[in-house]
Amino acid sequence: MHVPADNLIGQEGGGITNMMRNLEIERLGLAAMSLGMARRCLDAMTTYAIERKTFGKPLAEHGQIQRYIGESYAKVEAMRALIYNVAATVGPGNRNRLGTDAAKLFRGTAARRSPTRRSRCSAATATAASTASSSSSATPS
Repeated sequence: MHVPADNLIGQEGGGITNMMRNLEIERLGLAAMSLGMARRCLDAMTTYAIERKTFGKPLAEHGQIQRYIGESYAKVEAMRALIYNVAATVGPGNRNRLGTDAAKLFRGTAARRSPTRRSRCSAATATAASTASSSSSATPS
């Protein structure tokens, strides 16, 4: 198919380069969205753990919950650092295929784990509540 020179966008034969460039930018955009979702999950998990009380103290004071929150925080901060560093190296004249691939790969695993950790935090509360209610109802008569 012949395209008149006036209708060409970019250089002839450069379509694949433009497409790959757009994929890099798309990967960064998706990684940034995942970072926002993971950060929101971390905020919700932290707020819930501070407000919810079990065994007379905030859920956040229990060791396993502190571990979940700490691991989630570390993942979110690692994801943020990677995405920001890769974004700083990508520009009109600069490509960073390895960096954008790494951001895409890491954001997938880190973003999926944040809601899971939040669920575990909530599940730990439900388990603690059921344990407390069953032990209080088992008082000798």
